[in-house]
Amino acid sequence: MKHFTILKIILLLIVTLFSSYNNEAYSQCGFGEDNTPPTLVAGSVDIVPGLTQTVSTDINQCSYFHLAPDWNPFYVDNCPGGVTITLTLSGATNQAESVQSTLEGTTFNLGTTSVLWRFYDAATPTQNVAFFGFTVEVVDNQNPIITCPPAVGPINNDAGFCSANIDPGVPLATDNCPSIIITNNFTGGATAVGDYP
Repeated sequence: MKHFTILKIILLLIVTLFSSYNNEAYSQCGFGEDNTPPTLVAGSVDIVPGLTQTVSTDINQCSYFHLAPDWNPFYVDNCPGGVTITLTLSGATNQAESVQSTLEGTTFNLGTTSVLWRFYDAATPTQNVAFFGFTVEVVDNQNPIITCPPAVGPINNDAGFCSANIDPGVPLATDNCPSIIITNNFTGGATAVGDYP
C-alpha cells in the first residue's frame, strides 16, 4: 500500500509537470503571453536595416521598376498562426500601409523613398510587431538629347558697329525626366540673343 501511494504521487507529479509545460507553451503561442516579435531575415545579403539601395532610372523613364524579389525580407516566428506582412512607402514614392509581402513589380519615382516593412504575429490580445526598413534612391543618369538650331552666318556687322545683334535660336532638348534647364555660355540663359563681335 505504501509503495502504491508513492507511485501515485510520482505519476501525479509527472502529469502535473507535463501539463504545466504544455500549458505554458500553448499560452505563449497566441494567448497573450507571447512577447517575442518575429525575427527577420533579409532576402539579400545587401538588404540590411538602414541601407540605401541606389539604382538608375529605367531607359527613357523617370522612374525605376523593380523586377526581382531580392528586396523582400523573410521572417521566422516562435509561434504558429501566421504572420501578417505590411508595407509602407514614403518620400519620392508614397504608399499607405497595406498588406503586401513583396517589392517585386513596384515602381519607384526619381528621388529617395523610405521602405518600411511591418511583421505582425498572431499573438492575442496584442500582436507583436517587428520592423524592417531601408531606403531606395533613384538617380537619373540618362543625358538629354539635344537638337541644335541651324547654323547662323556669315552675317555682316551692324551699320556703325563692329558687331552684329544675332539671334542664333534655341536648341530643342528632350529628356526622360521633365524640367529641362537650358543654359549657354554667352548669356547664361536659354537664349543666346546678343551682340556678337
